[in-house]
Amino acid sequence: MPRWRVLTSVALLVVAACSGDGEGGTTTTAAEDASTTTTTTGPAGTTSSSPATTVRPTTTTSTTSTTFPDEDPIPDYQIEARLTGDAGDTVVVSLLPAPYSDLDIENVVSDVLQRFAPIVTVHVVDDAAIVDLVLADEATLTAEQVASRDAHYYARLEEGFRLVFEGPFAAFPQVVLGS
Repeated sequence: MPRWRVLTSVALLVVAACSGDGEGGTTTTAAEDASTTTTTTGPAGTTSSSPATTVRPTTTTSTTSTTFPDEDPIPDYQIEARLTGDAGDTVVVSLLPAPYSDLDIENVVSDVLQRFAPIVTVHVVDDAAIVDLVLADEATLTAEQVASRDAHYYARLEEGFRLVFEGPFAAFPQVVLGS
């Protein structure tokens, strides 16, 4: 058999092995071994046989995976204090010290509201040591305590819907949640 026919046969096997049903997901296809023996007829009717030619198409494995990243990932947080009130609870949440955006803070507060209702006030800090300073009456704090609190105080939720940024985030405008 001419070499071009062997190559054409291999190409057809590969095309057949790789053709799929058009669906997404994970597809695995494999072609079996194909063997060809070439027989030629010589002068005066003599027949000779050449050794078998084995064509081994490669096994093709194709994996398609689609992953969508979280649109708004929520940073890890811990509830440090929860005070029960008639209109709803007051919660102090601490984050690990790290760089955060205003959207990160907003996502944490929204998550706390959804998971731990009924909540009216949420305080977000990055240091559990200042929980008492956040909950204390402003008039009872020294200037040093206020400075320490403000350096680690990120935001507070008022009336269950208005997010007011504090300390390092004080330049950001208020956000009304749920709108």
